[in-house]
Amino acid sequence: MDPRASARRWSESLRGDRFLDIESGIDQAIARIAARQRGLITREQLLALGLSPGGIESRVRRGRLHRVQRGVYLVGHAVPPPFARELAAVLVCGAGTFVTGCSALGLWDIDVPDHEVVHVVVVGRRVVSRAGLHVRTTERLAPADRSRRHGIPVTAAARALVDAAGGLGRDDLEGLVNEVQVRRRASATAIRNAAERAGPVAGTRRLRELVDGTDRGVTRNGAERRLRAALRGTGLPAPETNVRLRGVEVDALWREQRVVVEFDGFAAHGTRRAFESDRARDARLLAAGYRVMRVTWRQLRDEPEVVAARLGAVLTGRMM
Repeated sequence: MDPRASARRWSESLRGDRFLDIESGIDQAIARIAARQRGLITREQLLALGLSPGGIESRVRRGRLHRVQRGVYLVGHAVPPPFARELAAVLVCGAGTFVTGCSALGLWDIDVPDHEVVHVVVVGRRVVSRAGLHVRTTERLAPADRSRRHGIPVTAAARALVDAAGGLGRDDLEGLVNEVQVRRRASATAIRNAAERAGPVAGTRRLRELVDGTDRGVTRNGAERRLRAALRGTGLPAPETNVRLRGVEVDALWREQRVVVEFDGFAAHGTRRAFESDRARDARLLAAGYRVMRVTWRQLRDEPEVVAARLGAVLTGRMM
């Protein structure tokens, strides 16, 4: 064998080994960054690690990177972990970005209507919305309106509710007003203050009406409407509502069948004292021979047919 040819092949093999070492080192660095970012990495981070634009595209073609947003990739697999889309939106928009609206309420463990678009607010810069990402900008976001949740910059729940208000129907907004207060993510006062700081944002007038009406039973009225809608066409009798029974006011009563429905989880029930009071009321009614069925806003909104079936079984004496 030609010694020069042998030396050339040996030299090429060393270069190949060095390439593999470099490739392996980059992979390890990518993995470390992605581990801190819910499996995500940005184009800027990849370039800083030494990958060329062509190298990034090669990894996309080979399925080692998967685009989530323009300039943001999932590493190694195409299925995003929880809240990866929200973090991707923050990474795309950069510093001063906070997830907001229904996207933020989801981070605060509030049961929100289905949404495909991530909503963010960017402070002090103009950023353009794009597919799957809705951006609003503001000159200032007060410290009280800023927070972090699951390691992601997010607006406080009260401000998130303010930003969500303009895109929701009255019933959905009413449910969120209830849930935010019941889960103690924000008080009525905090919501009012957040609306005041936000200024003329779409939906804030209706939001204030709902928050101000909590003590007057507005959310209860919404639940009554949904309950009647769930019963429509079932042949079940309509209840009396907001009536006194054995010294307490009940939400819905079927007097002949001795059945009571209470709307569980509304703002007036959001304290420990109220929780204990509710259970004492239930015990009093049960002792008097009434059956008490508790129904949540989520059930009325998402499972009205299940509520109707359960109630039908109770009213006709069948157990479910």
